[in-house]
Amino acid sequence: PAGEESRRQSEVGLAVVAVEATDVVAGLRLARGAGLDVEVPEEMAVVDVDTVETAFAVDTILVDVHAASVSYMDYLMSCGGYQMRPALPYVPGTDAAGIVLACGERVTRFRPGDRVSCGNWFGAFAERMVAKESSVAILPANVDFTVGSTVMHTYLTAWYALIERARLQAGETVLVTGAAGGVGLACVEIAHLM
Repeated sequence: PAGEESRRQSEVGLAVVAVEATDVVAGLRLARGAGLDVEVPEEMAVVDVDTVETAFAVDTILVDVHAASVSYMDYLMSCGGYQMRPALPYVPGTDAAGIVLACGERVTRFRPGDRVSCGNWFGAFAERMVAKESSVAILPANVDFTVGSTVMHTYLTAWYALIERARLQAGETVLVTGAAGGVGLACVEIAHLM
């Protein structure tokens, strides 16, 4: 029936799966293209799956992942230190960039073939991931997939901190004490643009 979530079989290919909580996700390296170059702790496994049953709702998008970023949130979630703890085993990775493969029937802003940056609570460390339309943005042609995989988490977190919480106004001075990582650098850029 219309409006209800449906189940969809989608080809996933290779995926990194956390099989138990670990603190070593930051050491994970995936290289796409000339083969798979992976350093995976024993608490994780790289699995080759023909199909996986994915929750594909009317407001979601299936993305062919070309790049996925590793964030502090991924680290916390993989070692059980984040407030949300997915059931194990799960596919980690919150942010990715790639090409839209399919859209739910209520998706209006995207179509197959679009270049996008996307986020979800998990699933980015696979060849395909599902994300809600509200968590997807068009990736301009002049932005590569690697950069595109990092913008959702970093810039939305910075925007929320400066604009929504601190209520930053034009002309105000901002001190960012941790401008060495993605969120800190995004804070500097957003503050500068104000």
